[in-house]
Amino acid sequence: DHKAYLSLQNVNLTLRNDVHDVALASLSGFVMSAENRFGVKYQKLSVKAESFNLEASNVEQELVYVMKLVDGTPSAGYGIAFSVDLERNPLNVASDYAVTMKLDPLELLYNQHACAEMVCFFRVPNTEYRRFEDLAKDTLSEVVNTGRAAMDYAIARHKTVNLDIDIKSPYIVLPEYGSIQKGGNVLVLDIGGLKVNSEIGGQTVDLEDATRMELEERLYDRLTITVMQLQVLFADSGDEWRVHRTRDDSDSHLLPRVRVKIDLANSIHPEYRQQPKQKVDIHITPLKLNLSDNKLSHLVEFAHHLPVIQTDMIVSDSVDSCVSKRHQLDPYYCLLDPNVSELTYIRNNLSNKLQKKKLVADSVDTHSTPPLLRHVRPLSQSDTISQTSLELERYFSTSDNSDDEGESWGKPVDLPGFEDNTSPKNMITVLSRFCIDEIVIGISRSSEHGDRPYLMIRATHLVVESAMMDYGPAVQITLSSLHLVDKYHHSPTGEYLELVSSPQVGNTCIATLLYRKVRANCPDFKTHFHSCEQSLVLDFATLNVVWHRGSIITLTNFLTLLAAKLGHIEQHIPKISIPNSFIVWLKSGPEDPPVPTGASKWSFASHLHTLNLKLCDNEVDFLQAKVGGFQGECVFKANEKKIFRASLSELSVDDVSDITLHSRIIDIEEDRVFDVK
Repeated sequence: DHKAYLSLQNVNLTLRNDVHDVALASLSGFVMSAENRFGVKYQKLSVKAESFNLEASNVEQELVYVMKLVDGTPSAGYGIAFSVDLERNPLNVASDYAVTMKLDPLELLYNQHACAEMVCFFRVPNTEYRRFEDLAKDTLSEVVNTGRAAMDYAIARHKTVNLDIDIKSPYIVLPEYGSIQKGGNVLVLDIGGLKVNSEIGGQTVDLEDATRMELEERLYDRLTITVMQLQVLFADSGDEWRVHRTRDDSDSHLLPRVRVKIDLANSIHPEYRQQPKQKVDIHITPLKLNLSDNKLSHLVEFAHHLPVIQTDMIVSDSVDSCVSKRHQLDPYYCLLDPNVSELTYIRNNLSNKLQKKKLVADSVDTHSTPPLLRHVRPLSQSDTISQTSLELERYFSTSDNSDDEGESWGKPVDLPGFEDNTSPKNMITVLSRFCIDEIVIGISRSSEHGDRPYLMIRATHLVVESAMMDYGPAVQITLSSLHLVDKYHHSPTGEYLELVSSPQVGNTCIATLLYRKVRANCPDFKTHFHSCEQSLVLDFATLNVVWHRGSIITLTNFLTLLAAKLGHIEQHIPKISIPNSFIVWLKSGPEDPPVPTGASKWSFASHLHTLNLKLCDNEVDFLQAKVGGFQGECVFKANEKKIFRASLSELSVDDVSDITLHSRIIDIEEDRVFDVK
C-alpha cells in the first residue's frame, strides 16, 4: 500500500501589473492525499481546504472582495470549507467509482472594473478574441458532447458512479452600476444549497414482500438533484439585504425560498418495454412571487444600467501593443482529428446500419423480462402501465368518437386513463413530469407611504406530463384550482373579493389539456388509436367569475398606470434573435408517413362544465348568468373533409336585484340550447 500527503498551511497568489495589484487569491489549510491499495485495487484522491477567498482591484485601485466565505457558517474559519474525494472501487459503496464533494456557502460579488482588470491581465496583445456569446455557446456545446460521450462510454462498459455532492449556497450579488460602492439596487441570486445523490439499480435485497411496482423501481439507476432554499432578492444596496437573505420571506424578496427536486432514472434493462427507458421527475414546492409597480419599473432600470465586462475600459500597455505581422493559418486547409463524441457518433451509425440488415422474426419476444421480475406474474389488462404519478391515470382522448355518426353529446369528455395513449406496439421510451404544488403571485400598488397589497393570483397543483413513445409524443397539462383575489375591495361578508375562483371538489381539475400524436405507420394506428393521427382535448370544470364594477374600474386604472411606467421597456431590453439552426433543429425529426384515406388528420375537442358570471357593485348584486354543458369538436379527415360540431345544454340569466318582479330573464325549457353539426 502507498499513501502520499501534501499540506500547505497558507498560500497567497498575487497578480500584479506595473502599477498596482490586480488580484489576490488566498488559500489556507490545504491538504491533498493519495492512497493506493494494491490488494483490493482501491485508489483514493482527497483534497481539502479550510478557507479561501479572492480579492480584485476596483476603480480606486484598492483590493475588494470578489469571492469569500460567508461569515457565521459552521465551517468558516475553523472547519473544512471545501473537500472532494475521488475513489475507485470504493469499499463502502457497491459501484466502480465514487465522488464525494462538500462546499460551504460562498458570496460572489460582481465588480465590473475588477473583472475587467483580471480579463485584461491575461489578454495577449494583437490577438483577435471571439465574442463572449460565441465562446460560451461553443464551451457549453463541448461540455454537453463530452458528457454525452463519457456517459456512452460508461453505459457501454457498464461502469457505475456513486455521487454524493453537497454544495451550500454560493449566492451571486449583482450591483446595478457595476460596483456596490456606487449605490443603486442589487439583485441577489441564491440557490441555498445543492445536493446530488445517486442510487444504483438492480439491488436484490428484501424482495420477498416487495410488490411489482417496487420491483420495477429497482430496475433504474437514479440520480437525485436537490436545490434547497432557492431565492431571489431585489433591494437597495443600503438596505439590510444580507439579513433578509437568512429569512424565508421579506420585503426584499422577489422569490421567497423554494425547494426544487429533480429525479433522473435510467433503466438498467432497456429491453424490458413494460417500463419507460428513462424517467424525469421535477417537483417544486409552493412558489411565490412578490411584485409591485415600483419593483417592476426598478427591475427594468436595473437591466438597463447593469454593466457588462468591457476590456477597452482598461488602458493597455503601450510597450507590448506594437503591431507585428503574424502568419494567419487558414482553417480551410486544416483537418482535425475526430474527438470522442464524433467517434461515438460514427460507431452508432455503423451499428444501426448493421442492425437494419438483420431480419428479426415476428416470434421474437420484444418484452423480455429481467431476472429480477421473472418470478412475478405478467401484467394483465387491468394493471396500470405507468405508476409514476396519480395524475397519469387522468389522461383522456377523443379518438374513441372520431367517426361521423353515433356521437353522444349528453356526456362529458371521457377520462379512460393514460393507457389509452399506449399500445403493445407503441410503448413509452421517455416519461417526464413537472409539478408545482402552488403558485402565488402577489401584486402590490406603490405609493408615497409604501406598497399596499392589491392583487393575488393563486394556482394550485400545476402538473405538466409528457411521454415520448415509439410513434409520437403525448403531453398533458392539469391545473387543480385558480383564484384571482382583489384585496382592495371586499365581499358582503367582509372577506377579500374573489374575481375568479374555482371550487375544488375531490380530484377534479379546473383545466386539463391533452395533446397526442401517433404516426400512421404504427401497427396499432387503426385498432387502438381509431385512425386519428393528432388529437387535442381541452376540458374545463366549474369556473366562477365576479364582475365587480368598482374592482374592474380600479383594475383598469392600475393596468393603465403600469403600462405607462413600463411603456419604454422594449427600448431597454436587448433584442434576442433565435438562430436558424435552433428552428431547424425543432423542425427536424422523422418524416410523418401519409395518413390513409378516411383517417383523421386532426381532432380537436373541448368541454366546459359550468361558467357562473355575477355582475355586482358595492353591496349590490345586479345580474347572475350560468352557462353549462358546452361541448365542441372539430375533425379534419385525410380526404379534405372537415366536420364541426357544437352543443350547449344549459343557459340561464337571472336578475338578482331587490326591485325586480320577474327574476328569470332567460330560461331554456328544452334539453339543448343549440346543437350544431
